[in-house]
Amino acid sequence: MDGTFPKVCSTEAFALPPNPVFALAYRISPKLTLGAAFLTPSHVASSKWPEQVNGLPSPQRYMLLQRSSLFMMPTIGFGYEAVPGLRIGASFTWGIASMSYAFAAVVSNTTGANPLANDVRAQVDATDIFVPGGTLGAIYSAGDVLDFGAWVKVSKPIQASGDLKTQTSAGILGDTGKPNCSTPGNVPECKGGAVHVQIPVPLELKIGARLHGAVGHYAYLRDPMLTDKWDLEVNLTWARNSDYDRMQIRLPPYDDGTGFLPLNGLMGARIPANADMARGYRDSLGVRVGGDVNVIPNKLALRAGSFLETDGQDTRYQSIDNIGSTRIGVAAGGTLRFASSKTWRAFELSFGYMHMFVLDRTNTTTTGNPALAITGANSRTPWPVNAGTITSSLDAINLGLSVRF
Repeated sequence: MDGTFPKVCSTEAFALPPNPVFALAYRISPKLTLGAAFLTPSHVASSKWPEQVNGLPSPQRYMLLQRSSLFMMPTIGFGYEAVPGLRIGASFTWGIASMSYAFAAVVSNTTGANPLANDVRAQVDATDIFVPGGTLGAIYSAGDVLDFGAWVKVSKPIQASGDLKTQTSAGILGDTGKPNCSTPGNVPECKGGAVHVQIPVPLELKIGARLHGAVGHYAYLRDPMLTDKWDLEVNLTWARNSDYDRMQIRLPPYDDGTGFLPLNGLMGARIPANADMARGYRDSLGVRVGGDVNVIPNKLALRAGSFLETDGQDTRYQSIDNIGSTRIGVAAGGTLRFASSKTWRAFELSFGYMHMFVLDRTNTTTTGNPALAITGANSRTPWPVNAGTITSSLDAINLGLSVRF
């Protein structure tokens, strides 16, 4: 063996399900508007990786075999014009998170073991039905052509509870969601829902400015397709990703601090109750530039934009579930409106396409993330399992329907 491994690609060409967004805003008075929304974050909801490549165990298996996640954010909020030209807004979000992660672990923490016999597939399924969060923002209009804005988002971490399932090619060996973990004999430590997963949700800040070619002064109406000829917007963003230094996975512990891992045939197998996975994310800065042109006023608007986000992860802890590389995006789209020429009541169809370039990242160190080990003096392998180069890109399609009344 020369120490090289084959290239491995995700087996899912499309990320399903899509990320739906539903929202309703209602103007109570000329200065006060209430809103409600059902939001999902813009992310790849699922990915699947092969367990074998060319008849051999796949090299990425200890990082990830399969992932699926669902994060719903029912939201209520308001906007209010506190003084002429200054509008403030706030929202509260009730987040609901469900996730499933599958990866490989080694049974015997020894070198030279045959992975076909020594690997165990571990799958964690967990749910958190209450992830509170909120936003606070403000927009100041310096006249009819220039706006300034600021926005902050905060959230509690996802603190999910669920179960752990272990499996080999022979079938399911254990499942904490079933009596006695589906293992022979009485296993009193095995309790359903006792596996805990915690994932931080980073703090986000944004500031921006918008220059627009107004066609007149409108005291309370803010409708760019009707009141503007064009606009140009620049935003600066900051995400405190360093909060996400690790994904916490905690197993039901014994009195001696070791965690129970259900393994039929390996009764007494224990690993530390702390089965965390280091992520090493770091704070990231971003800049976004975009603009609209009303090709046909109140009927057709075309838009384009681009963004850059700085590298947000220590390469020693690189992973394939959420790649922290530098990202560059380019996007284009438009809105087709069906309305009379002098009214803001309208029916709109919006469309957009984005391609995101994700810069390659390579880990050449010997201190990267190890694999989990079930038996042996150490619960982590002495070798890293995330060495090598990760490449990625993303294409996103957006379709929208709006009704103004």
